Amino acid sequence: GQDSVIFVVNVRSKAFKPISKSALASVSYDGKLLLTQESFNLSPSGGISAFNYTEYVRNDSKARKLFGGGVQQTPYVYQVAPGGYWFSRNMVFGGAPLNQIGNNLDELIFADTNQKIVYALNKDTINTHKLGGAVDHVSARRVVFPNTYREPKKLFNPWAHRSYLLDQPIAVTHGDRLYLFFRPASGGVLLFAETSAFEPTGEPLSKKMADAADAKAAAAPAPIAAGGVLPIPSAEQRRERKPEIEDLFGVSKAITKKDKLAVSKQLLKTGIETRNDPVATFVLMNLAREKAEEAGNIRAAWDAIDAMAGVFQFDDF
Repeated sequence: GQDSVIFVVNVRSKAFKPISKSALASVSYDGKLLLTQESFNLSPSGGISAFNYTEYVRNDSKARKLFGGGVQQTPYVYQVAPGGYWFSRNMVFGGAPLNQIGNNLDELIFADTNQKIVYALNKDTINTHKLGGAVDHVSARRVVFPNTYREPKKLFNPWAHRSYLLDQPIAVTHGDRLYLFFRPASGGVLLFAETSAFEPTGEPLSKKMADAADAKAAAAPAPIAAGGVLPIPSAEQRRERKPEIEDLFGVSKAITKKDKLAVSKQLLKTGIETRNDPVATFVLMNLAREKAEEAGNIRAAWDAIDAMAGVFQFDDF
């Protein structure tokens, strides 16, 4: 058998008392909710229950259960910021009363500490989901792992629910940058990635570009927001759209390296936000790359390349 005892400790008086025999208990940032999780090593494992913290600490046998659920193998559940959302390996819980609002989100999710966004990761792509009453898909990008970690079994631990793994992936958006950290299933290392921040909502920079995208939406092969890998527009299509976009963003007026970098960022931001016009998206992102290279900013150029690779199919890219 497995014996677990959870204590609550008064750090001032140094008094303590047992409050639960669950395998694990976690308290919300605001101190109002307490989540218990059942055995991780036995089957079924990992089911979660939510209680009012004060009621549970006073007398757990009389505390009202506010939520009971998860799946039979729910890994460690945690919060990353104050609010109503809780996260597990590829699940999201939220609301009042607590409900499961997202499940089977790829292999692993990263909850952003600064935005109401989760990033769902698999071996090929990272998908952005906006948190609300549901977990709505917004966009996707391609990912490439180091050669040592190309196999899913080396990246994602299928037995996380039984291993008492209390670490969790971390995602932080800071300014226009996104930073991701997680510990893969093997190797005893920490993987780190930095990229341009996802834009889960917001209008394109120019209303003219938005109107053009709407007008061409019906002819688009697939919404870019769906995360599909699209063919590169033909050279003729790109030549036709490029002058319009250059004129709209005043590309020819960007003379100094500082100006070129600024227009590069504007182009890339609009390219990411323009989801129903693949030709405009490609031209915007490719122009962003060109201007970043002319500005001598390699990181910005790679951001544009990464963005294009997440949307369009390249051979040996």
